Amino acid sequence: MELKKDIASNGGTKIKIEELDPEVVIKDENGKTVAPSDKISTQDVKDGIFKMYGYAFKLESPNSKENAYHVYASYNWERGPLAYYTDTLAMAWQSKVTPYRSPYSVHNWRSGSHLYQYENQLQKQQNEGDSFEVDVLGYPDPQDGFARQEVRAPKSITGQTGSVEIAYAHKTIPGVALAILNYFSIDFSGAGQQEYQDRFNFTY
Repeated sequence: MELKKDIASNGGTKIKIEELDPEVVIKDENGKTVAPSDKISTQDVKDGIFKMYGYAFKLESPNSKENAYHVYASYNWERGPLAYYTDTLAMAWQSKVTPYRSPYSVHNWRSGSHLYQYENQLQKQQNEGDSFEVDVLGYPDPQDGFARQEVRAPKSITGQTGSVEIAYAHKTIPGVALAILNYFSIDFSGAGQQEYQDRFNFTY
């Protein structure tokens, strides 16, 4: 609902996107990548209470040489996770586009008919991408959020394929996962976390 309000307030035309294969990585307390096992809880992923989506919207052209787009990374918890520390949300785009204006990210928590909302803290803002720290809550109520960034691309690439990677690191032990951002690539440092990554394509 809040994401739809943000999209509507910024105008633009939704672009059809092609979602690519999502990937889930589990890192143990030592930072080693492991297969799901009894040593670490994978309930959040297996039970499907966490989901992430990407969106792209074309904005009114700001000038004669560029097209502008809003790219979104959106996440949703159907109920609070078992572990609730500071998570990390990130997105990265291709080198053919340039970020413009400040990124924005918000977290929403609903309890009954009440909505509680706060901005996610910016972790990194680079030419390659953005990342934010998310204080996920342990309450059983649903919660969600999103990140938004305006990017601009030269009109000379109109009709070509644009791609964005989105990723979310959910901590299962105290600490924060630091996003490592490169063009169209996201990695996370840290240990004791579930990493969810996906990519989507759209047409410039």
